[in-house]
Parts: sequence; structure tokens; C-alpha cells
Amino acid sequence: MPECTLTSHKEKTDELLMYFFFGFLATIVYFIVRLFIFSINENASFSETIAQIVSIIFAFITNKFWVFKNQNKEKGLWLQFFCFVVGRLFVLAICLVLAFFAIDKYHNFFIRLFYLNKIDYTNFLFSNPLTKNVIGTSLLLENFIFAILGQTVAIATNYIISKFIVFKN
Repeated sequence: MPECTLTSHKEKTDELLMYFFFGFLATIVYFIVRLFIFSINENASFSETIAQIVSIIFAFITNKFWVFKNQNKEKGLWLQFFCFVVGRLFVLAICLVLAFFAIDKYHNFFIRLFYLNKIDYTNFLFSNPLTKNVIGTSLLLENFIFAILGQTVAIATNYIISKFIVFKN
């Protein structure tokens, strides 16, 4: 009996490690897409939507085959994908509301609240060619901060939905 508990504990630990690893990769994909799109058009809602679509597809594939190793034949692939997307759309709604209010609608309020308008953006950290298009202005930095906040909420919520609803064996 203790052997089963150890195996079960090890499997759960491995699953969590794989979830965080592929979640980290999905987050990298998300950030690259969101920040790239935002640097082109400065519309947080649009960049959030495109980034979510790309990261949802990436996350489904990695969660289905490598994280949860789901072999559930009762729920077809398309039904699982549909459930996965519905769960992610819930998270997308949260992130869109956050992006709309914090960046598109009330960005001046949050920039002043966090003193982002007091930062010297000529400093190397902000003016470096690698970071300039990501955090090189107060609006870009605010977008980056709220993207991190949104992704933190998304990681926890998405794990719960995936583990207990979509890929439940």
C-alpha cells in the first residue's frame, strides 16, 4: 500500500513539474505574441486576444499529450478541445477585463498610481534594444506588469480547469 502512495505522490509531483514547465513555455509564447502585437498597434485588448488564441492551442497540445498524458477515449479529442477552450475563454474574459480597464481605459490612473511616469526611460534597462519595445515607455511597462498579473491568475485557474474538468481520467 505505501508503494502506491509513493508512486501516486511521484506522479502528482511529475505532473505538476510538467505543468509548470509547459506552462512556462506557453507563457513565453503568450508574452512574445502579446508584446509583439502590442508594439505594433498599442491595443491591449487585441494583443491579449491574439496571444491567448496562440497560447491556448499550444497549451492544449502540451497538456493533452505531455502533462496529463490523457488517454480518455470516452471524451473525444474535439470535445476535450472544446472544453479546454471554454475554460480558457473564461480566463481570457478575466484577462480582457483586466487589460481593458487597466491599460486601454484607465492607463493614466495606473501609471500615476505605480509612479511609472517617474521612471527614467533613458536608463539602459528601458532603452536597451532588447527591452525598449517591451518596457521602454510607461504604457509599455504598465502593459507588461498587468500581463504578468493576468498570467499569474491564468496559470492557477487553468490548472484547476484542466486537471479536474478537461483531462479528468
